[in-house]
Amino acid sequence: MSQGQKIGVASAGIAVALWLLFVILSVATAVAGEGVNIGATLIAFLALGLSILAAVALVVSVDDVAVRASGAVSIAAWVIFATLTFSGAAPESMHLVPAVIAILALSICGLLAAKMRPRGR
Repeated sequence: MSQGQKIGVASAGIAVALWLLFVILSVATAVAGEGVNIGATLIAFLALGLSILAAVALVVSVDDVAVRASGAVSIAAWVIFATLTFSGAAPESMHLVPAVIAILALSICGLLAAKMRPRGR
């Protein structure tokens, strides 16, 4: 694995773990009748940055169409998420759809890149 692939796969793994932690914290506070706490929000911002880093690193460093396509889908979905969130063009319930797509695409991208065998040189 190249250095870029290692960075991308590690970032993708950490980002997915942080997204799971964010969901757990969000559900726990929602059940208690409170809003999402500040810790969960900070974890989401960290996970977002790592998600974008992982997708870009894998798109740039991996020479595989499936990895690049899933990384590009993840980046595009984050752009759509940001556009919907900041423009107010869609109802709030629709904002999570591109975010979930982006996270799933990133997970697929990381898994594909991690399972790639090195090519003979």
